[in-house]
Amino acid sequence: FDYFERPQYRQRFRDLWTKLREENYAIHPIEELENSDLFKFSPFKTLTPDQYETIETIFKRLEQEHEDVKHGGSKRERITVVNGAPGTGKTILAISLMFKIKNEPNLSGLRVGFVTPMDSLKKTLRKLTHFLPGLKPGDILSPSDVTKNDRYDILLVDEAHRLGNYLSMGSGIKAFYSTCDRLDLPHTSNQVDWIFKCCDKAYLLYDPKQQVRASGLNRDGLERRLNQLEEEGIETEEFSLSTQMRVRGGDEYLDFVYDLLDNKAYMHAGMKFKNLFSSEPYDSRTGDPNSDTPRYQFGIVNQFEDFCSLQQAKEEEVGLSRMTAGFAWKWETKKHKDAFDIVIEGIPKRWNSSQKDWVNSPNAVNEVGCIHTVQGYDLNYGFVILGPDIYYDNDKGGVCVNKANFKDTVAKKKASDDDLRKIIVNAYYVLMTRGMLGTYLYVCNTALK
Repeated sequence: FDYFERPQYRQRFRDLWTKLREENYAIHPIEELENSDLFKFSPFKTLTPDQYETIETIFKRLEQEHEDVKHGGSKRERITVVNGAPGTGKTILAISLMFKIKNEPNLSGLRVGFVTPMDSLKKTLRKLTHFLPGLKPGDILSPSDVTKNDRYDILLVDEAHRLGNYLSMGSGIKAFYSTCDRLDLPHTSNQVDWIFKCCDKAYLLYDPKQQVRASGLNRDGLERRLNQLEEEGIETEEFSLSTQMRVRGGDEYLDFVYDLLDNKAYMHAGMKFKNLFSSEPYDSRTGDPNSDTPRYQFGIVNQFEDFCSLQQAKEEEVGLSRMTAGFAWKWETKKHKDAFDIVIEGIPKRWNSSQKDWVNSPNAVNEVGCIHTVQGYDLNYGFVILGPDIYYDNDKGGVCVNKANFKDTVAKKKASDDDLRKIIVNAYYVLMTRGMLGTYLYVCNTALK
């Protein structure tokens, strides 16, 4: 993950790539390659020490147990939870582990699936399988796909905190109940119960701080299920990923964002922000000769027109600069295509027109993405609108949420006030931790700003 004179070698490689392009041996600029899904989700990327140790521990045990079964031993069921904050490489770990299993001849007989509750991410990863030996599009599954096939030996479940119950099904409620009946499970089950029912070994990539619906899999619900499984004789285990791979502000920035939203900003009173945040724009095309990880850009933009202009400038500079917002505006364009969903300071905007792989869609740079289209994705720069669903109450001396201004009716359904606050805070936490190089905010509430 790190090695002697790493920054110098990385810069030399960039210089070499530029020379190869000049000689017509390479076609694409290195920035374009780094922005591609193939690069971001590649199992060939260097793993962090905790990713490597987790994969090796899991893989060696799989090999040993598979060998035992060959010699007459019984199959062992196990649930493994891999915990990790945003940017610690949970998705990369799952893809790398699946690739390793699929390309190991001794494990070729195992049925392995990669599960994601997000349709957008499923589409992205299915395209990726065309470039990875041993993998095929049918290996990438939704939770319901899992229940329609023969039993799996192994299921790797990304974004497990998004696995939902009947409250999040909307028009798909009948299909949800039908699946529960087919699996002999109660209608109050969560999709994670489907996973446990349909495989011998499940690996859940999980972060409770990224649960953005009350119907999602919270920590208490997961603990309760793990305890029940242990009582039934099924082994459970947990790993944790801690090395930050995405956000160049590091763990310090992630902790700051969540504590700020969770009314614990006092914990960062002595923080030296100049050591973390950069006031000067970072130009990835020139690189930084003194550091392999340039400082993070973080700021609040007062005027929405300037906010939009800065996003377009960052898009031209490095690409993958997207505007996102909390779910504080109705989705008018679902019924009226010519309408606008969001109007700020007289400037109209529309919610994302594509539900699948919106980040990479042609018009994404001109639209505003919601939490359900960007979770799980990396951006170079995140431009986040903190809408009227979150505000600062001077009398209470804290960050509060406005239930009336929160427009996600599915997430809102039967959510308690405490649940709703957690959902809104978690959503902004996710949005504010997408940007690798920086995050800029437009804050609707003056007191919160």
